[in-house]
Amino acid sequence: YIPAMQDVSFAAGYLAGKLSKSHAVGVVGSYSFSNVIWQVEGFRLGARFADPAIKTYATYINSFDDVGKAKEAAQAEIDSGADIIYSATDQASRGVYAAAAGAGALAVAGYSDQNSLAPKTVIASALADIPLVVDNVVQGSVRGTLVPGKVYAKGMAEGSGKELVLNPA
Repeated sequence: YIPAMQDVSFAAGYLAGKLSKSHAVGVVGSYSFSNVIWQVEGFRLGARFADPAIKTYATYINSFDDVGKAKEAAQAEIDSGADIIYSATDQASRGVYAAAAGAGALAVAGYSDQNSLAPKTVIASALADIPLVVDNVVQGSVRGTLVPGKVYAKGMAEGSGKELVLNPA
């Protein structure tokens, strides 16, 4: 079971596409593997759905927690014209927020509500319900319904790629 975050990332991209003043947005991803790629591409597609002419940038930093790499990647996207950056990096997100705050850009958080980490910079958080995913694995195991080798991707419709929470600040 994996949280199929492309649904909520699409919504985040749509929001970014509508709010972008520069008509350019970026996304910093941790690693280039399926679940993160889905998030990155979901965000980019959402932005393009909102604004077909928008430029999108994507950078993978090969880390979940390297704040410096995330900041550098976000800064490069900002220097290329992006004014909103989505972070799909876990703990490294703090680097994205720092780069955005320093440049007067905005950010969208991934996985959990991170609005309080940078209330003037983070405009929304794309939530994942990891406990629901774990519960599905346990319940499927207990019931004997898990199929070996099958990927169970749960998105917004199933409550896993839960919702986009706007920053009330």
